[in-house]
Amino acid sequence: MIATLGYDGMDINMGCPMHKVEDQGSGAGLIRTPEIAKEIIRQSRKGMEDFAEGKVTIDDLAMSPAIKNWVRKHAPSVKSSEILPVSVKTRIGVDHDVVEEWMTTLMEVKPANISLHGRTLRQLYQGSADWEAIRSAAEVVHKFEGHILGNGDVSGLADAKDKVEKYQVDGVLIGRSAEGNPEIFIGNDEPTMEQRFAWMREHVALHEKIYKPVDHDESDVRWFMPARKHLAWYCKGFPGAVELRTKLMLSNSLEDVHKILNDMYS
Repeated sequence: MIATLGYDGMDINMGCPMHKVEDQGSGAGLIRTPEIAKEIIRQSRKGMEDFAEGKVTIDDLAMSPAIKNWVRKHAPSVKSSEILPVSVKTRIGVDHDVVEEWMTTLMEVKPANISLHGRTLRQLYQGSADWEAIRSAAEVVHKFEGHILGNGDVSGLADAKDKVEKYQVDGVLIGRSAEGNPEIFIGNDEPTMEQRFAWMREHVALHEKIYKPVDHDESDVRWFMPARKHLAWYCKGFPGAVELRTKLMLSNSLEDVHKILNDMYS
């Protein structure tokens, strides 16, 4: 299924710290149940192999007929023999650092890659990422001849390169630093106010194009609400950013965004 949809692999989320996720034993909650975590990786890999070998088809998958029909219509063709890799994203522990034991456990089933966030489940996104723990994890993973990416508080490309060298990881992931700055991946760590506004307008225009119902009640703005958090991310690093963010949180359309920006900065 993953291959049919054109993806390059499956990355299992064993790092989500949301209570409704981890409390059910999913996400970062899997750190508490290492045997289950390993079995998930084993079965995911087996599923990839079975699908590639033709032992499982789209018709065998537990999904609605509508989704199956959509896949058949839109999915690109791939080689049936293609077995895609299974990787894992996780954290350094639940309430304290258990990274060496946890990495050893995961590497017993040889995931294609481990992406490691340098915080515990309990930390959520607070405090600082523990890159010394990530260094320890890298040592364990490399002993198994595995591949590891570090994650947490990476501020830009220069910082990413420094962390790769200092903590001996194979690469890094950039998350929150990219919020409001899509050009961070090409080295633009400090975009101008004008650039942020241009991205903001473009982002909302695309959101409206994709999500605005063709025939909708003008009073129903639920389709627009997810865009507001993205607007907030662009509001930083320039005079009046806090006031602008407050006003944009009440916007309901691209027209509103244009008006707010023009009123405040024209």
